[in-house]
Amino acid sequence: MIDESHEPWGEAITLAQENFSKELERIFKKQKWEKATVYFEFWGENSFAGNHEDESHFLTLLDVAPHKKGILHPTEFIKLFGHLRIPEVLHHGKFSVALENKVKTGELEGMTFEGVVCKGKGKGKMLMPSMFKVKNRAWIHKLRTFCGDDEKKFNSLM
Repeated sequence: MIDESHEPWGEAITLAQENFSKELERIFKKQKWEKATVYFEFWGENSFAGNHEDESHFLTLLDVAPHKKGILHPTEFIKLFGHLRIPEVLHHGKFSVALENKVKTGELEGMTFEGVVCKGKGKGKMLMPSMFKVKNRAWIHKLRTFCGDDEKKFNSLM
């Protein structure tokens, strides 16, 4: 576990407390969740592959997993947390090859430089939503340059 004094991630704790804790507590109480795991993206304008410059940083709420329930379905997540800083929803519907190509070429309007995370209904009796990432080829190229010949580092950051 980390706290506010931990370098470099302590800042994320402070940002979560300042920007999210009261509203998350309100929602959790209303939903009667005693515990939940909350997932954030910690970032700055010049952050890349987990490396952060000395600049202003932000948190974006990515997912919430109520204890023993798993990660919320996207519709439920948006319903409960859409008024907070969450990623913009760029597409509703089936994920197609054409959409995948737009992400890989960086042409999907509103996407980050890195790419997108796709979430949808699980198949069959699957309770958790299905999730996968699609990366922008330009981001992958930048990561390849950043990692040089260190294949292990490249794969861990991918």
